[in-house]
Amino acid sequence: MSAALKILVVEDEFHIAAEIANALRARAISVVGPVPTVDAAMTALAEHRVDGAILDLNLQGQLAYPVADALAQRRIPFVIASGYDLRSIPSRYKLVPRIEKPFAADNVITLWDRVALKPKAAAQDVLRNKILSAMESADLERLLAVAEPISLPKGASIGPRGRAKSTTAIFSPPVSPSAKRRPATARRPPLA
Repeated sequence: MSAALKILVVEDEFHIAAEIANALRARAISVVGPVPTVDAAMTALAEHRVDGAILDLNLQGQLAYPVADALAQRRIPFVIASGYDLRSIPSRYKLVPRIEKPFAADNVITLWDRVALKPKAAAQDVLRNKILSAMESADLERLLAVAEPISLPKGASIGPRGRAKSTTAIFSPPVSPSAKRRPATARRPPLA
């Protein structure tokens, strides 16, 4: 990582914030913050160009979704590092890389490194995916409510029953018996 890289640390617990900031600095990454509130985070975003963020979701009792929304809108990659109940995260952030408290700062940095190395595939940028962006919003919400992000080696995927394949990963949600299926002989209309 270059010294020019700037990461915003949004964390209200002083010791955790200091530990994360020190771990980033040890890797020659510049730290903006740490900031302990939503207002301070929004101010930092307005005043600094940041390349990424590490975000706690519960800041002194206030949810940090406005910060997450601002980061996503600016296409700034981030990770969620929080003790907040991750099952209650809105579906638009279900695919954001996350780690639950308690955690070691080095584990947060390792997670950040994975995000930083794959900026084009950042999980929070789901809508840039042509297939997912073509879905109706209600369908996308249902998919994200049950989908869990996973990491696969380049070129690998998961097929039926979890066996590795060399094609694209596909998520198959459970199908209810009443769901109508397209007949196997149906053909797609030609593309215009």
